[in-house]
Amino acid sequence: DFDNFEDQLQRNTKMFLLCNPQNPVGRVYRRDELEQLAALCLRHNVIICSDEIHGDLVFQGHRHIPIGSIDSEISARSITLHAPSKTFNIAGLKCAFAVIPDRELRRQFTHNLGVRLGSANSLGFTAALAAYQAGEKWLDELLMHLENNRDILFEFIQNFMPGIRTTHPEGTYLAWLDCSSLHLKPSPHQFFLDNARVALNDGSTFGPGGENFVRMNFGCTRSMLLEGLERMRSALGKRD
Repeated sequence: DFDNFEDQLQRNTKMFLLCNPQNPVGRVYRRDELEQLAALCLRHNVIICSDEIHGDLVFQGHRHIPIGSIDSEISARSITLHAPSKTFNIAGLKCAFAVIPDRELRRQFTHNLGVRLGSANSLGFTAALAAYQAGEKWLDELLMHLENNRDILFEFIQNFMPGIRTTHPEGTYLAWLDCSSLHLKPSPHQFFLDNARVALNDGSTFGPGGENFVRMNFGCTRSMLLEGLERMRSALGKRD
């Protein structure tokens, strides 16, 4: 909804926070969409801060395009956040980075946030370097596994839990499950935790409108995914 987006930009907005691929729904934005978002930000002198931490985890038929790569004008007004932690499962090593091509914007970022954010530790830096230099084959195999898991999850929900609605994520390892029609009490998150012993992310933590949703991580073994789905199906079947 670009009209609504521009309306929000006109309300003394200083920065637009983009998430691409989008978390929690797994949407990967097309170039034309990014160009339109960026053009509106430029028109209203709004800086773009783009969280692209899932940028390596994009499935067939889709392509991750960093918004800062669209053209030099957008690049000069953008901050791109990235890390190897999601792709290579090394979040505990705490190594992330920001790409800020514009010198003055980079100075402001470092001045205001540098002390709070700290710096990468040597172990995290070494792991990140190893992952980016030697992890391509592993990543290719991971993407095949995640895409198969996504399809299994989608098919299982359609066949055995039709009261839950979801879409095919285009990237990430996350599925956004709409449980609105099931009226699960006290919440979908608590229902599945108590009755299926499956811990999902509570949709309410993602903001207003997420109360009847849960986020499921399918970045796991096939057997664990199927066990979790079967537990959820069984719990729904036992409701009064």
